[in-house]
Amino acid sequence: MLTVSNLSSNYGSIRAVRHVHLQVHEGSLTVLIGANGSGKSTTMRTIAGYKRSAGGTVVFDGFDISRWPPYRIVREGLAFLPERPMSVVAPLTIEENLLLGGYAKRGSISETLGQCYELFPLLAERRRQHAGSLSGGEQQMLAISRILMTRPKLMLVDSPAIGLAPSVTDQVYEALIRLNREGLTILLIEQNAVMALAISDYAYLLNRGENTLEGSSVDMQNSQEVVDTYLA
Repeated sequence: MLTVSNLSSNYGSIRAVRHVHLQVHEGSLTVLIGANGSGKSTTMRTIAGYKRSAGGTVVFDGFDISRWPPYRIVREGLAFLPERPMSVVAPLTIEENLLLGGYAKRGSISETLGQCYELFPLLAERRRQHAGSLSGGEQQMLAISRILMTRPKLMLVDSPAIGLAPSVTDQVYEALIRLNREGLTILLIEQNAVMALAISDYAYLLNRGENTLEGSSVDMQNSQEVVDTYLA
């Protein structure tokens, strides 16, 4: 579904990502792991079109999207949830925020809205409440739901649990796991390597902007390099 080849990206004169390659197969939950500053977020932002690449290609669903603007990428079915904090339109209600997401792609808005409310019942209960009054965890639920309103084929999710209470973290990950089991393909960045490898099918390890290791999540859990650095 997604093939990234020799992807590079710069911040000024600094090469933040160097010749990264990865594949995400349809129906999978794939993770990027690595230390802070390893290039995970830059890689994901470049794939999603929010950061211009300095080389390489990104092919999604048979299309080379390397130079596409973000709105066109979303319409093709690739959606991006950036690292928190995720802004919401505070004066609008929860439901109005969700309907904004629904304008990005054609389809049954009412059906998708119902699926979002089923995934996060709290949002359904508070649908008339202004989004600005939500807690950080509730805003993250809203952000995920707003992405789902675009009816994506592939969702890129960057560190969705940063700053959230453990109970809310569990709810967010239960939702992502459920979405994946229902057929949504997910590429995830997660700082907690233990959790990331426990819930995923395949993993890529990035270090200083480069691929250093990849494999099934089971194999990665048994890799001495991963164990010594991230699981110890």
